[in-house]
Amino acid sequence: LNKKTEVLLSSNYLFRSNLGDNFRVRLKFDDSKPYSNGYNDSNSLDQETIFLRHPQKIINLIKDSESLVIEYPSITNGNLRALFSLHDYNSVCKF
Repeated sequence: LNKKTEVLLSSNYLFRSNLGDNFRVRLKFDDSKPYSNGYNDSNSLDQETIFLRHPQKIINLIKDSESLVIEYPSITNGNLRALFSLHDYNSVCKF
């Protein structure tokens, strides 16, 4: 059994394929400066799910944050943003 920690992002909008490692997501936690993070495509190539690199760093930031904005590249809609409130999430979820 391979126990691997992963953070994935799934969307109704198709992600840009990152086979050439040319695209990144941008993550912004609370009022901190946004940073770029790489991602890997899904093995199924469905383009609706990506796996973010450095998952443990992201999980640690989620634990200590109240909000998260993710900007990601879609095929048809350019860069999209999603806003998450983490306050209630962190009070009920245990990592």
